[in-house]
Amino acid sequence: MFCQNCAKELDPSAIVCSACGTAVLRPNAGSAQQRAQYYVANSMGHTLGPFSDDAIRSLIQQQRITIKDSVRLQHATTWTPITQSQFAQLVASQTGVNRLAITTCPYCGAGLVVQIKRSRFGLILVVIGICLTPAFGIGIPIFIVGFIIRWGGKGKAFYRCARCNYSS
Repeated sequence: MFCQNCAKELDPSAIVCSACGTAVLRPNAGSAQQRAQYYVANSMGHTLGPFSDDAIRSLIQQQRITIKDSVRLQHATTWTPITQSQFAQLVASQTGVNRLAITTCPYCGAGLVVQIKRSRFGLILVVIGICLTPAFGIGIPIFIVGFIIRWGGKGKAFYRCARCNYSS
């Protein structure tokens, strides 16, 4: 049996989890309506559970269950990626929070913008190619080479803050 809050394995006689202090909830054998229980397989290959819906939500908020993990109902035989389960929206919103923290300027707190730096040499060749085409006709190959150098590669991506001009 595992703690519903922190996923630590519990002693069968425990009343409170020794790791987080959460009261141990034991299923009532006489209850007619049993709540759905889920198992979680994390990206490290460990299987945890069973957990209730509320426990799964709590573990997602604590980032103990991530976008890489899978989930299955207690008596099911197949695993479902958590991104395709009923918890997908919660996991996606948690991922958005992490991404927001990464793309915030460490100096002024404004949002960072991704910019791609392209080759200046390629741009110079494009301009020379355009200028030389009418006069000498050799500008077309220079234009093509400049175009490939400027826009053919990926370029170098970096973050830039519009407010304080910080760049990574």
